[in-house]
Amino acid sequence: MLMDGTSDIITCELIQAMVTTDKEVSLVNLLQTTQHSTLVLISHAKDICQMSDLAGCKIGTWKAGFSEIPHMIDEEQSLGIEWVRFINPLNIYISGAIDAAMAKSYNEQILFSMSGVTPGSILRFSEMGYDYPEDGLYVSETFFKENPEQCRKFAEASRKGWEWVRNNRKEAVDIVMKYVKEENVSSNIYNQKWMLETILEVQEEVKGETPSYSLSVDAFNSLNELLLKFGYISKPVVYQRFIGGEQ
Repeated sequence: MLMDGTSDIITCELIQAMVTTDKEVSLVNLLQTTQHSTLVLISHAKDICQMSDLAGCKIGTWKAGFSEIPHMIDEEQSLGIEWVRFINPLNIYISGAIDAAMAKSYNEQILFSMSGVTPGSILRFSEMGYDYPEDGLYVSETFFKENPEQCRKFAEASRKGWEWVRNNRKEAVDIVMKYVKEENVSSNIYNQKWMLETILEVQEEVKGETPSYSLSVDAFNSLNELLLKFGYISKPVVYQRFIGGEQ
């Protein structure tokens, strides 16, 4: 949508933004809205402590992506995992067609819980040495150069919006639920509360501290090395250019 002009500004995960910058079109990060990984792996089996415990198993993953890290682990450790694509993991997991499912702690994990599913184990990638920032706001480098003030204002408005949400959580959820009902979205207030609290938590670099909404150079450099190692990018993505500093 960004490349065909349907949207000028998008939300995107950091890994995908870096890969896109290397292979398709240079992006600029306007605002980093999460600082930690929300990626989890939900398995039937108990006592699953690491991905190698699922060697040779079937693991469900999104058709849209978001599973680059577990794919890297699978490749590096030659685990022979069979990846099964899903749109929604719940039914395929309950049926037993897969041994485990990729999930986001703010979304699919709560859906499992609300459906009465008790997983055998839950692996959190943030606790396995893969705690990378995820969502941010992005524009093309061309749009950024042509509209620097608009980009600055949009980022500032978004930051202020998140700050308001942090201080007005009940009202924020009520607003979301208004649109959930109007658009007949499959969700409920408990789901939305869980999502909000989880997202607000991963916005903080350190628990309890005020979010900076900026992209950590250390996390960025670490991810650069990982993406290079596994061939996701052909050359390092330049941090200053990526955040709009080299124009």
